[in-house]
Amino acid sequence: MGVTFEASGVIFFMGDEITNQASQIIQEWLKQPVITLLYEGPDDLKFYVENYFYKRGYLIGIGEPVYIFLKRKNDAIAWKFRYKDIEKDNFLSLSYSLDDLFQSLDKVFEKKNIPKKSIAFDPIKENFYIVENVFKPFVIKHMENMYKVKVGSEIRYIKEGFYDFYGNVVYIGKDTKIENVQSFVSGVCLFGSFVYDGRKLILGKKSVDFPELPIFASEKRIISQHYWYEKILEKNKVSVLDVFNNFVLYSDGSLSDLERTWKYKFSDVPFDWFVSGNLLVLAFVNGDVVVFDLSKRRVLYKEKFKKLYGVGYGKYLYVNADKKLFRIDIWSKKKEDISEISDDFLIEDGKVKFVRGIVIRPRYKMVWFDGEFYHFKDIKFKNYLNLLYDEKEYFIITLDGTWRIKR
Repeated sequence: MGVTFEASGVIFFMGDEITNQASQIIQEWLKQPVITLLYEGPDDLKFYVENYFYKRGYLIGIGEPVYIFLKRKNDAIAWKFRYKDIEKDNFLSLSYSLDDLFQSLDKVFEKKNIPKKSIAFDPIKENFYIVENVFKPFVIKHMENMYKVKVGSEIRYIKEGFYDFYGNVVYIGKDTKIENVQSFVSGVCLFGSFVYDGRKLILGKKSVDFPELPIFASEKRIISQHYWYEKILEKNKVSVLDVFNNFVLYSDGSLSDLERTWKYKFSDVPFDWFVSGNLLVLAFVNGDVVVFDLSKRRVLYKEKFKKLYGVGYGKYLYVNADKKLFRIDIWSKKKEDISEISDDFLIEDGKVKFVRGIVIRPRYKMVWFDGEFYHFKDIKFKNYLNLLYDEKEYFIITLDGTWRIKR
């Protein structure tokens, strides 16, 4: 693989031959500080630790020793690091991602300027070339090519990269056949076989005039900012936030059944809420967190928090407040501070999942935004409008069309 040499335990690759350009690139990299990484922990996490140091501008070879200890149980991570006379751990306040460790390391390891150019080896063409804006002196990277992509019966030739096919974002790095398009349909499809065309909600040969996107629809009722029942359409006096489990949540903090025969008024305006079985968890503007039993129609838990940001529910109640994530047993009232939190979180399969982005309220719908794409489970998409669901399917509604996903 070409000419190499070693310095401070770091192997540098010069390419097929020693050139002035390659020499200048390596000279820049030789100015970077070198550490010896003494890692003790799960193999699958070592990659992230190594990349942390590379991105901070430190090479890994023979230098100042840095000891990193990681231990994981379920979703919880215990960590400790030692560097010179500095030692820190999180043993009494476990983390649920490596972010806490990296934030602590940031205070010790000053970020260095990283050389702009590196040498890359293309394993397919077996040659060397210059790359920019990477964080290692030598990388394995193949040059981007044109590939044949077959979408249904249509054949396209496109450059390597990320593409959105019928709402599904994929990476094209080889000749590809796109077959999984049947779950994406153009237009707005929701609640089984209903179609909304912007003016009418259509079911087969029947249609109902409706002025906005419904957030609940059945043959008897349609609900959004208007309410349709028995062929009568009227505008709601209070805006509807959400419909779930045959209940309607309103912007003034009130809750009613679909038939509007029963109503409960909370003390303030909700900004986040989470539905888990018969439990409804609400976060209010005034800092209150309330757990409400929908089946018994009564409050089970209420507590006020400072700087309240969001709520979730799995086996426990989770509250993001004052830049911390609290885990609360609503029955025993035991409350634990389980993590500092700088980004946002979801509850997936009853467990906490941290995400680097913004969760779209309400949190129980599990849609979040990374600054470029929206995410729901393993699907990426753009131009998100809403997520609706029935007993069988999720309906992710975008400006481009609707994803139909089996529950």
